[in-house]
Amino acid sequence: MNYISDPPELVTASINSGSLSLEYNESLDQSSVPATGDFTVKINGNTVSITNVAINNDTVTLTISPNAIFGDNITVDYTSGSNPIRDSSGSESANLSNQSVTNNTADTSPPVAPENVSALAVSGGEIQVSFDDVDKTQGSGVTSYSIKRATNSGGSYAEVGTVTDNEKPNLPLQTFYSPWTTYTMC
Repeated sequence: MNYISDPPELVTASINSGSLSLEYNESLDQSSVPATGDFTVKINGNTVSITNVAINNDTVTLTISPNAIFGDNITVDYTSGSNPIRDSSGSESANLSNQSVTNNTADTSPPVAPENVSALAVSGGEIQVSFDDVDKTQGSGVTSYSIKRATNSGGSYAEVGTVTDNEKPNLPLQTFYSPWTTYTMC
């Protein structure tokens, strides 16, 4: 390794779908772009393909295939090759070994419906809505459910309230009750 001045240091490693970014503490030499073979990216322990490497200012961007998805565990290795990651004075960055990567990939999986939904009449003309939140184990990031009603079976639904995680709200009955009305939580 060549250390003419303080070498560039990795600040953050993050991924969003198929784009893995290595952000350094200073601008990098954009004419010294490492080869795809200088890196190894693993998703949940399995090596994936690196199809492109680019440098822009202080960031090295790797394009990977297949893309990461929400919840994947990502690591990256880097071994300096003939075109190392370096700053404009020629100081080379350190190699990386099993570097954890923050996964910022959005969750695109639809949430599952809550289970054990119940509505209990309470005093004062209100109902208490409760349910088992199945989302916590599914990981979709849902924090509330909409309560909707239709005035006839199969009719269009209109939102009449929401229920958030671990909440058992007392909702005014007149907001919800209408004879021959169908309710759903989604």
